[in-house]
Amino acid sequence: MTTPAKTSLFLLAIFGMAGTIFAQPSGGEGSSGYGNSGSYDTTPATSSFVGAGASNLGAVAGNYVLKPLDSIVITFFQEPTLETQARISADGSISMPMVGELIIGNMTVSDAQKLIADAYRGDYLINPHVTIIVTAYQQRQIFVHGHVHKPGPVFIPPERELTLTEAINNAGGVTRMARKGNIKIRRLTEEGKTEIIEVDLDEVLEDPDQPDIILRDGDQIIVDERII
Repeated sequence: MTTPAKTSLFLLAIFGMAGTIFAQPSGGEGSSGYGNSGSYDTTPATSSFVGAGASNLGAVAGNYVLKPLDSIVITFFQEPTLETQARISADGSISMPMVGELIIGNMTVSDAQKLIADAYRGDYLINPHVTIIVTAYQQRQIFVHGHVHKPGPVFIPPERELTLTEAINNAGGVTRMARKGNIKIRRLTEEGKTEIIEVDLDEVLEDPDQPDIILRDGDQIIVDERII
């Protein structure tokens, strides 16, 4: 006859085994890397392969516009001998093994990866997968002068643009003596001429239909003293 104590021990053992079984990972966080389908994901988490499906690099990095003097590393999946470290020249070009010079300046990372992959496809590689990593960004900045709390340079983030209101905010905001109705942006055009853009800061801040101004590298923002 089975005693109540033996029955209790038997039930505890069964429930303990069941808990161990249901506690096994199913491909989520902390698992060995297998998903629910049973396949193993071998794609590096920080890479973006052209033609390899969805990008893991992220929209911001993929949409970053490469600029002259940016430093980059170019890698090819399973082709380590082609890895290239380069600094984009002033004219936007880089020199690549076998294919020579390619112009990638002012292209997005995604477009530049495709351009390089296309240059090697066929004659050198069957289906090249290219990754570009930016190791050093060319610094961009604007300058804020006049009646702000922290006049001086303001750096433009490498991965996006900077607006006038952001720049003034980064300069500590305007002082109580600032002439907010007539902020001037002094800009050097591509033709080498100086352009003056006048902006009513109050309108930009208060009118949702009034667009903010996208600043360019080298812009000078002048905040004059208001007329009393």
